[in-house]
Amino acid sequence: MLLHGLEGPGPVFVGREAMSPFAFPTRLALDRQKLFEALGALPPGAGDQQSDVEGVLGAVTMAGLGPLGLDLRVRGREGLVEMGRLLHRSDHPRVPIEGGYVVPEDGFLEGLRALCDRYGILLVADEIQSGAGRTGTFWAIEQWGVRPDILLTAKGIASGLPLGAMVARRDLMERWGKGAHGSTYGGNPLACAAALATIRLLDGGLIANARVRGGQALAGLADLPERYPGLVAEVRGRGLMIGIEFTTADAAEAVQWACFERGLLVLEAGDSAVRLSPPLTVTEGEMATALELFRAAVAAVAERGAVEAAGSRR
Repeated sequence: MLLHGLEGPGPVFVGREAMSPFAFPTRLALDRQKLFEALGALPPGAGDQQSDVEGVLGAVTMAGLGPLGLDLRVRGREGLVEMGRLLHRSDHPRVPIEGGYVVPEDGFLEGLRALCDRYGILLVADEIQSGAGRTGTFWAIEQWGVRPDILLTAKGIASGLPLGAMVARRDLMERWGKGAHGSTYGGNPLACAAALATIRLLDGGLIANARVRGGQALAGLADLPERYPGLVAEVRGRGLMIGIEFTTADAAEAVQWACFERGLLVLEAGDSAVRLSPPLTVTEGEMATALELFRAAVAAVAERGAVEAAGSRR
């Protein structure tokens, strides 16, 4: 389950609290107060989470999948160049927003790892949403062969029970002495038992199911940008972590509600994307039904837009 070279799990917390403890070994390990978070997904209103970290580290840079000051969908060479420039900036603006389930281009995370090594920055993989098998591997970052310095997990790791963990390199964990951090409910027996059962289920077939059913979903949605060019901009994702980018935020919201009306639960992410994040137990038949409902919702929104456009020309 653990990436090679990482030690853990560390002290155990719920999702939000997992954002805080990684700051302690980071502070101890770094002379400079710089850090990048990769594969992260801070939700809207997550300023308190960043404040938890800043209370220990001082001003920090939460980069997510896109560099600050740059469109979050840019995740290739241009993004790496901009990140390099960012390292020389003295201000640290915040980006407390989900990027819309953006998949990094090949080479992006490898380049980010190289930037961190060059400037002495710890690379933190926030796998609270993307970990525990959701992307078709236990950790999403495994798919790019990049080893982070610190990895955070929660949510799916215990099937929804309040549990989280920080995993880090041994040398970082050894700098964090006993009693340096604590939590009233951290590591409670019930949640830990749920995590052990979850891991058995993941290794027993749910990770593979996420990979297969995710492939089914991506194949079933792949033609949407071509079929509705003025509405759907991109279909992307790994495993059962899928984002459909729309041309406007209003379009994304309209599709979300059209799905609700048909009995399909989806949720907006980023500025103009809708996420599909079904349980890892989803069956082939259930996925087929979901795709049918989603496509019907997109078609209804497209038709409504065409009718409104025709009316405005009269």
